[in-house]
Parts: sequence; structure tokens; C-alpha cells
Amino acid sequence: MSTLRSGRLSARLRVPSGQAENVLQANVMMVMCGCPIIPGGHWDADRFEVTALIRSRDRYIGEVRLSYAGEIGQFAGESTIPSDGPYDIIVYAFDPANGNTGLDRTTVVVGSSQPTPNEEQRPGVFDE
Repeated sequence: MSTLRSGRLSARLRVPSGQAENVLQANVMMVMCGCPIIPGGHWDADRFEVTALIRSRDRYIGEVRLSYAGEIGQFAGESTIPSDGPYDIIVYAFDPANGNTGLDRTTVVVGSSQPTPNEEQRPGVFDE
């Protein structure tokens, strides 16, 4: 059985504050075979359930449903980040046709201009 992985969510990221709408993107892939996930393909992107769960510290912020974004294995959706601070994002992908499931997690820091050790300053999860 293959498993799923959302590979772009592997680093701590810092994004500027004041962005009302942000795009959340995830790269979902079949780890065991590397097979493409596309609409109508053997691994049909149209049947995958891909969702991002957003939390800030111990507070639930919301869920964002991610849809196929036009490129192999790419899923995206829009979210609103309510205020500055750290946010944990968990993306899960599920194929109900066979039960394949996978998830990944990252932390995004919104605002605060000073990076902490081990953080990268680059665009990624939330892009303008």
C-alpha cells in the first residue's frame, strides 16, 4: 500500500503580517511509487480529500479545503490568518477509494520581524 506525503510543509516559515488572504499550497505525492496525482489519473486528484488544519498555540483557528491546483500533486486553498503570531498547520490527504492517508505539519510565524534560530525566511506555505 502506498502512503501520501505533503512535502512542501517541512520547514518553519515566516510571513509578513497584514495579509488578509493567504494561499496555502501542499505537494501531495505517493511515497512508495512516486506516481502522479492528476485529475482522471490512476491516482485521481478529484477524489482526494486534502485539508489544512490551522491552530495557534492551543486554539483552533479553522480548516481549509485544498483543491487540485493544476500541476501534478499540487493542491491549494485560501485562508485568512486573524492576527500575528505562530500558527501550526497540519495538512492531511486521504484517498477514500483505497484508504491511503498521509499528513505533514509545519509552523508559520506571521508578523514579528526577528527570526528565531532554525527558521528560514522564504516564501512557502502562505504566498501573496
